[in-house]
Order: sequence, then C-alpha cells, then structure tokens
Amino acid sequence: MIAMVVSLIILGFLSIIISGFQREFTSQKPRTDALNNAQMALDTAVRVTRMAGAKNPACNSTFVITPLTPSASAGGGVYKSLTVQADWNPPDCVLSGTDENVKFTVNNGILYLDASQSEPFAEGIKEMRFTFYDKTNALISDAVANAGSITYVKIEIETNDDTRTTLSSGVRIRSKQ
Repeated sequence: MIAMVVSLIILGFLSIIISGFQREFTSQKPRTDALNNAQMALDTAVRVTRMAGAKNPACNSTFVITPLTPSASAGGGVYKSLTVQADWNPPDCVLSGTDENVKFTVNNGILYLDASQSEPFAEGIKEMRFTFYDKTNALISDAVANAGSITYVKIEIETNDDTRTTLSSGVRIRSKQ
C-alpha cells in the first residue's frame, strides 16, 4: 500500500514535469519555425546573390544579364526587394534554371522568390532588407541608379514572431571580385 502511494506521488510529479515540457515546446514552436524559415531564406538569398551576374562565356553577345536590380526603397540606402539574375544552374545561356532569375519580396509575412508572388518560399518573415556597397565599401544610397557599382550586399531578414529576431549576412558578388 505504501509503495503504491509513493508510486502515485512520483507519477504525479512526472506528469506535471512532462506537461510543463509539452507546454513550453508548444509555445516555442512558432518561434522556432520562424527562425528556421528565416535561416533557410537567408542562406538561399546569400547563395543566389553571390552568383549575381554569372554568365557562361560561350553565350553570344545578345544574351544579356542584369545582375542586381534593387527596388522598393525604404530610405537611407535600404531596399526591400531585389531581383538577381545569373546563368549558373545550368550555365546554358537561358535564365530558366532554378535560382537563375529570382526576385526576393515579402508580402503578408511570406517570402517569395518570384516576381508574380505566386509561389511562397518561406513563412514567418516580417521583412527582408538589402543594403548595397561599392568596391570601397561605401554605402550606395541610390542603388537603383548605381546598380552597376554594387560589389557587396548586406542582407537582413526579420522574423514575424513575438521576438522579431533579425538575421543578417553579407555577400561579395563573385562577378565583381
């Protein structure tokens, strides 16, 4: 009888501890999902932006690539949208491969990689910001007018959860090194 009472008390404490862990996991899941999505989005943005302007030397002169096209200025040299073109996946003189013609935009907490915003890429993203620098690491305040001078891009992604965590990275454009 005493063993049963002690066992019930121990089981009661264990169930309280387990339910506490379950509540904590449930409350942290949206934040974890948002951080994972933001990290995946940042990794993709860095990889794609690094290849901006890549072009197969065998392509004829009529095949033109516009490496970086910033848009949606937020002021102070910060932009909220970026189109990146590169012929690298595969290098076939056509911009139809995966990640060869990408437009990064955020709308209603969703990151899109296509200009028509028809295919969601990552959820839980509040905002994506791009800041551009020239070869002397000077901020380019009007990156639209000076897109040809961009050699370095700072990318920031802010999550759309309660903590609003910001992840950032920088990219040196390979074709400009």
